Amino acid sequence: MDKSVIVALAKGRSGGRGGSSGGIDDSWDAPALTKACFAFEIIWAITALVLLIFIAIALRRVSPWSARGTYLLLIFVTLAFVVWSTLNAVGIRATDLDTTTILQLNSTTAFFGAVNGVFLPAVVLYLLHLRGNVLRGMKGNTVAPIASRFWKRILDWSWVILTFIFYMAQLGYRESWTNKMLGSIITQDIFQQYLNITYGLAHTVTALYFLLCLNVFVSLVVHFVQSKNAQAGNPVTTRLLILAAPFFMIRAIEAVVIDIILSVATLTTSSNDALVIAEIIIQGTCEIMILIALLSTMILPNVQWAAQKAEVSIMEHGGTPMQQQHQHQQ
Repeated sequence: MDKSVIVALAKGRSGGRGGSSGGIDDSWDAPALTKACFAFEIIWAITALVLLIFIAIALRRVSPWSARGTYLLLIFVTLAFVVWSTLNAVGIRATDLDTTTILQLNSTTAFFGAVNGVFLPAVVLYLLHLRGNVLRGMKGNTVAPIASRFWKRILDWSWVILTFIFYMAQLGYRESWTNKMLGSIITQDIFQQYLNITYGLAHTVTALYFLLCLNVFVSLVVHFVQSKNAQAGNPVTTRLLILAAPFFMIRAIEAVVIDIILSVATLTTSSNDALVIAEIIIQGTCEIMILIALLSTMILPNVQWAAQKAEVSIMEHGGTPMQQQHQHQQ
């Protein structure tokens, strides 16, 4: 179950409603934990927006254009995170929306959450693919980076697409169910069937996401080791391994723990609110730290962003570029 659903449950159970007849009222008497959730979502949205501006500014430092694909995807993912956090804040604060609007808001929020959740790991995997090409270009046939191999690229992108498909399947099933629920009478058996399928999809998405984050962690470690063994400096991978890899694993473990808690525990109002704010803090911290780590790779000095194929070819045929130029003039 994604955060937008949990937040909606927390808001619905909190009893924090003002006297306004619609939209966002000025006398918000929600519990302290609900207000804290709202505050953290605003903090994450503003922080991510600032990072988005810095990423766009730093993009010109990455050259050539073929190496900018990773960071263009990062801009898209960061924008999705800004929208996701903002919509979560709106969902918490807007206490008097009608049922249809709330369902539409939850669906939109879940979509942007899925985009951010799935494609942020994809940014790192994509960057490792390019770093593998650079390492192979630097060392020629003496090293075969796993990150740049064809089967690894196929595996990574297939896993990303599969995870996103199941996210969309979960969202689509929930949307179709809510439309059916609003238009007809639901029996206990039908509702239980809906719960079983919903939990099944939630478990599947959590498992796929955990393995996706684990893939990022392992890929970073493997590429770092290969670069070190090849005696090739790789500050980009080193920076991501130190700053991003731990937060990917924290985020993955948190998703599994939340999924287990929602499956086996019966939550009270206070424990549900505590779970919501814990998830918001952990998710937001991990997302922001990963974004900072990726931004820091863009401003590293003396980074080779593309494989020097022409230079490698010259060296393989013997002689330096100056030697070949001298021979040509003679």
